[in-house]
Amino acid sequence: GLRGAGLGEAVERLEEPRGFHDGPTGHIGEVLVDERGEALVAPGDAEVEKLSRTIYFGPRDLDSTTLLARACSSHGQRAFVGRTAMDHPEGTPDWYRDPSPSEAIAASRSSVDQILDLGSQLVQPIVTPRFIPACTDETLHGLAEVARERGVRVQTHCSEGDWEHGHVLERCGVVDTVALDRFGLLRPSTVLAHGNFMDDDALTLAGERAAGVAHCPLSNSYFANAVFPARRALELGTPVGLGTDIAGGPSASLFHQVAHAVTVSRHLEDGNDPRLAADERGRPESRIDIVRAFWMATMGGAGLLDTPVGLIEPGRRFDAVAVRFGNADSPLRQHGDIDDDARRFEKLLRLTTPAEIDDVWVDGRRVAGRGQNAPANGSPVD
Repeated sequence: GLRGAGLGEAVERLEEPRGFHDGPTGHIGEVLVDERGEALVAPGDAEVEKLSRTIYFGPRDLDSTTLLARACSSHGQRAFVGRTAMDHPEGTPDWYRDPSPSEAIAASRSSVDQILDLGSQLVQPIVTPRFIPACTDETLHGLAEVARERGVRVQTHCSEGDWEHGHVLERCGVVDTVALDRFGLLRPSTVLAHGNFMDDDALTLAGERAAGVAHCPLSNSYFANAVFPARRALELGTPVGLGTDIAGGPSASLFHQVAHAVTVSRHLEDGNDPRLAADERGRPESRIDIVRAFWMATMGGAGLLDTPVGLIEPGRRFDAVAVRFGNADSPLRQHGDIDDDARRFEKLLRLTTPAEIDDVWVDGRRVAGRGQNAPANGSPVD
């Protein structure tokens, strides 16, 4: 019911599930978190494919965030889990905010420590200010100090839509990227969600700090009021990964996002207002192809997060999925001599659903699937 709403309206009307922040966590929170961790690696789910690496904007509740991290670890998912901090009285509803900057910072520090204490090789904490409109200046400075002290990554929303972009300009006098840099949050591997309104200077600054953008093409189509210039960002040397943002779009499939990234890049290049002349309608040299989009979904995200995955080569961890062509009633089929390697590759990216994913490996271990492709001894692959 929010697909016609703007970002600001959606933020006011749609928050985290109430089970995560009303009263004690108890069994309800544990079930919710466990089902989330299970669903994202389980085979055959009609809504989500099997994911091997995920970044979570977790709930504000400390215990629920730790439960989410524990669920990811127990189900073998590589994940970065962050307790979402938000304390600004004008940027968050009164029933869902941290009571004060000191409590927001302390809870985030405790969350980082609790996740580190899990001792998981797969799950790491990530400092998570929701975005500048939801946090006071004191909290933003304090969260930057937590990230520096603990040596962990940062994620936040950045220049997502007209509302957020305008808010930061009015409040800080500069664009999101510059403001985040001044707060100390633009660090190596900082993940900036969306970034649609980042200009060349902002993209360059992010790249200089070894930060980058999580491009979420489907969510952007609903809420961001613009198309992220992925090709331009890559040309400027800004790290770009591909994201789903399932809070802002109906699909958690990264395969779908690959296809959407290609589509929206063509909208950006060609424009979409037929009242304008063709040479005035779009932004030239903006389209990307399916190979570039797949690169963002794999190596782009791995490079941004400084994680040794995303490519099958010696020295990297083996995170992978096995996709099967030719299942009964599947659109993913080969047609003799018509389908060369390039066509099969594009078909795989555009047509794969959970039903075609046979197995999922994380860190060399099969964590979901039917087992047809699993190593006989189940040993890790280095």
